[in-house]
Amino acid sequence: MRRVGGSKASLYSYFGSKEGLFLEVVIEECDKFQHDLHIPSVADESLEETLAAIGKRFLQMFIDSAGLELFRLIIAEVARFPDLAQRFYEQGPRRSRRALGEYLRLQHKAGRVDCPHPETSAAQFFELVKSVPHLRCTLGLPPFPPGQTHEDHIASAVDLFLNGCRRRRPHHK
Repeated sequence: MRRVGGSKASLYSYFGSKEGLFLEVVIEECDKFQHDLHIPSVADESLEETLAAIGKRFLQMFIDSAGLELFRLIIAEVARFPDLAQRFYEQGPRRSRRALGEYLRLQHKAGRVDCPHPETSAAQFFELVKSVPHLRCTLGLPPFPPGQTHEDHIASAVDLFLNGCRRRRPHHK
């Protein structure tokens, strides 16, 4: 407050309440996250490389100290601010899942992957990328166990995902 030269009451008046201010910060961070994710809006021919790049950016945002602090704060405050969970989910995870789902839908249409449920596949990809490193960081541990790197983890997640979505030849009866 001292840096901007105002009171809490003045600040809250712009946003309606402490909850309004907090929601605005969360939405702004979700917008930044989405922008920094750089999910293509066209089906490119370098699917594996594109997914690796998306996965790397996605995971970095979840294991970065600022991202972790915001996540912890959101989890801590959802009981006091019930709308926060829904707004965060809509502006963050769901929005990212829809963007990647659209990319996967285009790749499916181009015949590069078998992905009939692209939003579900997008959610599964993000969970493959995020799960263990994010949990480890949330618990205060290093994101990767000894001997594993960020690149190893992303390559493994992309490989597992693409093997699950590989084009299959039609069965002949």
